[in-house]
Amino acid sequence: MATMKRLASSTNSRDYFRVYQIATTNKGAVYYKMVSFDGKYRGWVYGGRTAGNFAGGLKTAQTTQQESLPLVLRGYSLGGGGNDLWNAPQWTQYKAAKRSWAGYRAGDTFVIRDAVTKTREGSLYYLVTDERDSAVHGWIYAAGLEAPAEAQPEMPTTTTTYVTVVYKDSAGQTVGSYLWNIPEADFRPQANKVAGARMQDVLNTTVSLWDVAKQNVPAGHTFTSSSTPEAEKVVLGGTFTITVK
Repeated sequence: MATMKRLASSTNSRDYFRVYQIATTNKGAVYYKMVSFDGKYRGWVYGGRTAGNFAGGLKTAQTTQQESLPLVLRGYSLGGGGNDLWNAPQWTQYKAAKRSWAGYRAGDTFVIRDAVTKTREGSLYYLVTDERDSAVHGWIYAAGLEAPAEAQPEMPTTTTTYVTVVYKDSAGQTVGSYLWNIPEADFRPQANKVAGARMQDVLNTTVSLWDVAKQNVPAGHTFTSSSTPEAEKVVLGGTFTITVK
């Protein structure tokens, strides 16, 4: 009991729990089997009398909080303070994993796509993409980046052929992302492929964006039609945010 009380008031994100099994007793009591994000604690906890509605010893948690983007989005380089790339900010999702740095070259710069803070620690993370090799992308601790000496133009004129699909749950938490490098066949003839170009102006159809978003939903989640952002407003080099279950 003392351990559970300590975990309930923890200020460390690794002490969040993920529910992965539900059981109901013959008297109608609902129990959830859970595991802590660091895998150290696992077991059954009473959760009320209605499956899916947490009560008793459980409540939902929002592991991150949305933050405003910095005024300067481009030209960031790696500095000190932690240079790991993650598919979600460390410890904010169960089994959050590091991404590969393969393709990164010394001197590469990054563009910031999204920003959140970890609810418990308050540490700031950015969703970034390598400006030279868009295959290098993920969440990085903000202290691991160095801001450019001078503000860069908001939209460069270099060719841009990708969009970042950001997946969020109903609570607004980012649960994953996918960087779509758009095939040449999806572009209209003589499309102006620069950052900021509207998808409806350069793609044959925005349906392909929806298809990609549906096909790359993070493991453990499913696509829901309850969130229908306007794909026509998405721009090259920008983000396309959808809600998943």
